[in-house]
Amino acid sequence: MVLSSISANARPSASRSRGQQKSPCTRSQTRITAAEAPAPVDELPDELLVHALCHLARTEAVPGGLEPGESLLHPGRDAIVLGPSSRAMRACARTSSVSRRWRALAQATPPWKQLHDLSHPDGALDWDQFGVVPDDAGGKTWTASSTSREEGKQDQWHTVETEGGERFVMLIRKCSEEGISYDVVRWIGCLQGMHHPCIAALKLVSAVHEEPVLERDPAAGEPPPGITHVNAGFEYADTSMQKVVYGTLERTSHTVLGRALPPL
Repeated sequence: MVLSSISANARPSASRSRGQQKSPCTRSQTRITAAEAPAPVDELPDELLVHALCHLARTEAVPGGLEPGESLLHPGRDAIVLGPSSRAMRACARTSSVSRRWRALAQATPPWKQLHDLSHPDGALDWDQFGVVPDDAGGKTWTASSTSREEGKQDQWHTVETEGGERFVMLIRKCSEEGISYDVVRWIGCLQGMHHPCIAALKLVSAVHEEPVLERDPAAGEPPPGITHVNAGFEYADTSMQKVVYGTLERTSHTVLGRALPPL
């Protein structure tokens, strides 16, 4: 009787032992030493952090790629929007505000560096990065295909070439009084994000407003409106349906009056 009572008191209860036993997850966590813990992001080498920032930059439409020498304007991607208010520029600004080290690395991240090189701080296109190709078929084709001259717009279309040899056609328009023209907004809205082998894609967009330099005269009333400079880069094309069907880029009675297409 005495031995049985002693052994019973010496045996811990099953519920108590289950309560004191650690789960496998807890035991595995306690075995992780400080040396095995993952290093903080700020302790990563510059090369790894720049590589991670490249992936962060590529979440938006940016020029270039993860490796040096990649195409500036990749086919099949949304158009690159220049200017401090673009989402890509804002992502770079947020990253640069983390610390001084991150600011220096963000400026060295290839996609963001090329994005800054393409434009001035106010968003105006930096023409030093583009060379105009005179008398090229691309600019002539887009000039003939555009209907903006019938609408009174003084557009200019030029074939431009980057340092890497990439060509595309750039629209240059000065918008006064009306702000950004509705047809440019329509083009950008329709072509942004549209990718089709039969449709020339939108590659690059830049818009900056220039205030008038004249001093405001209170007696003259409202000051004159400023000028909005719009640049839109389109995929290079050196021919059009009109050229294929009619053999000319000039506006003929067939193209103006909309007659039926000739038999092929």
